[in-house]
Amino acid sequence: MAKSWKEITSEEDLDEIAVELKPRFGVTPEVYVPAIGAAVLLLVLFFVLLFPGLRAYGTHLTVESSPAGAEVYIDGVRRGATPLTVFVPAGERTLEVGLAGFPETGRTLTVRGRRFGSWLFPMSETATIVLDQPDLSAVRTDSIVDFSAWSLGLEPGAQFQHPPVARDGSRRLWTRRVDDSADPLNTTDYVRDLLAHAQRFQRADVLGAILRVENPGAVLNAASLAAAVQNFIHLDNKYPGFHHVVEGLVPEVPSGVAAWRDARSDQFSTELLALSVSLDEGVSPPLQRRHVGGLEFVAVPPGRYAIGYPLRDQDDTGVLVDFEEGFWIQNTEVDRGTFARFLQEKPEWAPENRKEEDYLRDWPAEIAGEDARLPVRYVTRDAAEAFAAWFQETFTPADGTVRLPTSAEWEYAAFLNDSGNSLETPGEPVPVDQLPVGALGAHRMTGNLWEWTGDWFGRYAHILTPDAGATVTVMGGSFANASPVHNLRGGQAPDRATPFLGFRVVIAPDREE
Repeated sequence: MAKSWKEITSEEDLDEIAVELKPRFGVTPEVYVPAIGAAVLLLVLFFVLLFPGLRAYGTHLTVESSPAGAEVYIDGVRRGATPLTVFVPAGERTLEVGLAGFPETGRTLTVRGRRFGSWLFPMSETATIVLDQPDLSAVRTDSIVDFSAWSLGLEPGAQFQHPPVARDGSRRLWTRRVDDSADPLNTTDYVRDLLAHAQRFQRADVLGAILRVENPGAVLNAASLAAAVQNFIHLDNKYPGFHHVVEGLVPEVPSGVAAWRDARSDQFSTELLALSVSLDEGVSPPLQRRHVGGLEFVAVPPGRYAIGYPLRDQDDTGVLVDFEEGFWIQNTEVDRGTFARFLQEKPEWAPENRKEEDYLRDWPAEIAGEDARLPVRYVTRDAAEAFAAWFQETFTPADGTVRLPTSAEWEYAAFLNDSGNSLETPGEPVPVDQLPVGALGAHRMTGNLWEWTGDWFGRYAHILTPDAGATVTVMGGSFANASPVHNLRGGQAPDRATPFLGFRVVIAPDREE
């Protein structure tokens, strides 16, 4: 006779255990047990076969683009970048794909769905977008700015890696280059701009971009190597100090390249030694002044200069600059009184009409007396360039163009003017005409405010002068720096307005492109 579990006293009794189900609500076990099993089975089948299709009725859409990396918007909502697979509900959907420099492309999709078995056999479709011929100039600039911004960040590590932005930019450049005659791309200048911003940890990305930009398909072959060597030769011929870039990015180079680098380094050292004699002795430039539009300018004579002189850090030097023609530099920073004249004629640059954060933040309600001689600050680079353009348009000097100085022009002028002219950092900006007068006749250029230049900032921008970047070179230091000097340089985003940054203009011959 079967026993209940309470009657078990030995292992032998286990075979005699029996479970007896009782009727429930008048239903015998022979009926309700199969019914429960069937219900469970139906429930499992429902959640496996039908529920996913009811809950998410649509298609897994894969969006691909040529070139890749395009932003994908579905019904106006950003869903990611190509290549991308995303679930899209069934119905009429608008697909838009955009990439900087390329015309936006859109289409209407009829997205289907599957009710039954969608979890096991999901609906899937692929939309392939071939972007139209791009504005190569816009693509190039966007690529350089993106790469430059990453170069200013932290060095990558095990937990953080930089995206291959240079290689992605190169791929975008060659993917749709159907007709170079319509929109030619100077690949040498593109390579130059990449190298001007590159940090050592970006060398693999830069090398990949150099090999890819002239090579559709990104397959390493003799043609891509020849193009890279040709760009290398062009840069070496055009930019003295290019060997510093190669040495900084690739410390261990092949013997042939090492011989070239050593020869260039010896040549530079010889020329620098000869130049150092005259620079160390000092230059006594003739004092020349001129007045244009109420501003005073002083003459900066032709001459030769070494960027970063005296040579404290090899990375900050390495370029010998020949100023074959002299130029005129404003003898002070632009002050509030002068800038107020600009705002009166160009009210779109008044602080109440601008959206830039902190722009002209300390601009007084009334400008008079000593306030008028304080340097204008909290000014963006765009505003400084707009001032120069207004001054050029209004007063039109016959012997040059009014613009922001290049970083080399600014440093050369400050070296000639400020040498031997010490300044105690005042802790705040002072009226521009209260600074001591230097050898050129300009009031001391360093130590009051940093000053905008016309150059983009980069690791090797002092050698290769890039056409684009994320930050602009500023020079000289401010009242907040302990030791402002003529060769002190830094970078600032062009739309930033800070209390430490102002500007002055030059009248100079047009620069060669």
